[in-house]
Amino acid sequence: MQTLRILTPKDINAVLDLAYKAVYERGWVGIDFDKAGFNFRVKSILIHAQNKCFGMFHEQKLIGFVVAQIDTLPWNTQLRCNIDLIHLDTAHRDCADYQSLFDTVVGYCNDNNIKNIRTSSSCYLMNLGEKEEFLMHNGFLQIDSMWEKSNDS
Repeated sequence: MQTLRILTPKDINAVLDLAYKAVYERGWVGIDFDKAGFNFRVKSILIHAQNKCFGMFHEQKLIGFVVAQIDTLPWNTQLRCNIDLIHLDTAHRDCADYQSLFDTVVGYCNDNNIKNIRTSSSCYLMNLGEKEEFLMHNGFLQIDSMWEKSNDS
């Protein structure tokens, strides 16, 4: 049975292992990957007051996590939530476990009167059809397309 809770600094070793898998699977690890710098950034994310990090555990082993950044809109003081990364280990990667992690963030938002929740499809390692169905099932609308340029000049 899975349990969900806020991650604490005591969880850092398990978080680092799974976070590295998360960035590796997404192709975000290059040949010049700075593991010490990565570890420092992950620790900073975990303890930063603006971030809410929830973990999913199976038999006391971390099998998934979600990082939600809470901030305000630039033009008013209304809080918003950005789900920056949601990751499940391969053996537990299914819609039900994604839904449990997502519901945990939504519950936090409900408890703290946060009305605006954003996420990116790149946060979810699902096939495109599953991803779109999952997001639409949870009430998301695609409001924009992100464009990115590598500035190599």
